[in-house]
Amino acid sequence: LEKKKKLLGSYKYIGASIDKDLATANDGVAYYNKMEELYKTHLTAVNEEVKKVEADIKAEDDKIKKIGSDSTKTTEKTQSMAKKAELEKYLPFLNSLQKEYESLVSKVNTYTDNLKKVINNCQLEKKEAEITVKKLQDYN
Repeated sequence: LEKKKKLLGSYKYIGASIDKDLATANDGVAYYNKMEELYKTHLTAVNEEVKKVEADIKAEDDKIKKIGSDSTKTTEKTQSMAKKAELEKYLPFLNSLQKEYESLVSKVNTYTDNLKKVINNCQLEKKEAEITVKKLQDYN
């Protein structure tokens, strides 16, 4: 009888510990969901900026082609070439930001998936502990 009480106490302690683990894992999932939302928002903004810069580069390129070798528009052509060169400087930076945010979104998704697996495992362990406690109590 004393041994049974100790076992019951142990399994109840295990159940409480699993509840704490579940709460922590659920908090982690909520946190990662917020981070995913934030990173996706930033990624969308960076993607839009990349498209805008690429469109502006193309527009300057078209302007330069349109001017061609017209000697009366040399200043305008030089300005367009300078503007295009300036825009092209930002592209590698934006592309690296884009890759970074894509990587962050991917990592957050991986972490979330892993935590969901932990939650499932904890729920299984909790059910097993509850079944064992029930059996011990019914054994009276």
